[in-house]
Parts: sequence; C-alpha cells; structure tokens
Amino acid sequence: MSTQNVIFRCDTDEKIKFMVEAEQLGLDASFLLRRMVHLFLHDTYFKQRVLNLHDEDSYGWEF
Repeated sequence: MSTQNVIFRCDTDEKIKFMVEAEQLGLDASFLLRRMVHLFLHDTYFKQRVLNLHDEDSYGWEF
C-alpha cells in the first residue's frame, strides 16, 4: 500500500468549530478527518453525496 498526501483548504473558523465540537464529544478530530478522506477516496456512494452536497436542501444525512 502506498501513502499519499491529501491537501485541502478549510476555513479557519470552521476548522476550530469542528475541532471543539469533536473534543466535546470525546472524539479525535484528526481521526475523523482521516476517515472522511478515506471514505471519499474509496466509497463511491459517499463520494457522490459529498460532491453533490450543494444539491441537498439540508445536511440531514442518515448514516
């Protein structure tokens, strides 16, 4: 298995909000981001949902 770097831009305020909310829930924000990137790269259904996010009326996904 090869390792690759994935770089994406994130609004600083949104990143801090995400990290604080994850910490409040006892979750590791870094792990969550790595898992979401993994899903995006390997799960076609998840990738299509993310790419079509602007078409959704809300973020009320059910996982």
